[in-house]
Amino acid sequence: MKTARIPPPFSFYGGKHRIASKYPEPLCDVIIEPFAGSAGYSCRYGQGRQVILFDADPVICQTWRWLIEATYEDVIKLPLLDDGQTVDIIECEGARNVVGFWINKGCSRPAKQKSSWVRSIGNVSYVWSEKCRQRLAESVHHFDSWEIHHCKFDEVPSEYLQTRATWFVDPPYQGQQGSHYVCGSGSIDYQKLREFCCSVADQVIVCESSNATWLDFEPLCQLSGASKSGEGRKKSLECFWTKNV
Repeated sequence: MKTARIPPPFSFYGGKHRIASKYPEPLCDVIIEPFAGSAGYSCRYGQGRQVILFDADPVICQTWRWLIEATYEDVIKLPLLDDGQTVDIIECEGARNVVGFWINKGCSRPAKQKSSWVRSIGNVSYVWSEKCRQRLAESVHHFDSWEIHHCKFDEVPSEYLQTRATWFVDPPYQGQQGSHYVCGSGSIDYQKLREFCCSVADQVIVCESSNATWLDFEPLCQLSGASKSGEGRKKSLECFWTKNV
């Protein structure tokens, strides 16, 4: 089933929007993400499918609840924020989160005000701006039928475990790389997560880094990002594990 990609609803650390198409395509009519984040895989393949999201972070769940219920008019009314303004001028907390994630790219928590880089970048679609707001307003209807549930992967109700689905599992990566999340790698029992991924029926796709040892991961692709020093670009190898039943 080839469908158009839904643009990212918010910017999030470790999001898979850039590389979602490199993972195996879903074989089922339902996609379940037990570590929702910004749901990059579902945004790539979710049109025409049922999408069910879970996350242990209440802020992520609150953000998705707002997006699922929001209309074009709700999004287009969001303030662009002048220099010095903070997201506190937005009354609804879910809406504050959406804008907060866009005003400081690739973070695990929403920011209060625009970073200096975002202030300097101008009217582009990949940071909070008129173009970004317009793109989100035009695409938010895609989330109308999606579900979001606040729970950990090992608390997912049995009714969902019995659903024929493609499970896209993108947890905080094992080790330091996954420690930046609110519910980060330090809070995850990876042996239990391994058992969960191996026991879930149907199709399972798991994301990880090349340092992970809890499953037999294979290389997927190499990513480049700016180094902290600003000198050159730091590369990382994305890996994956998959099974089909």
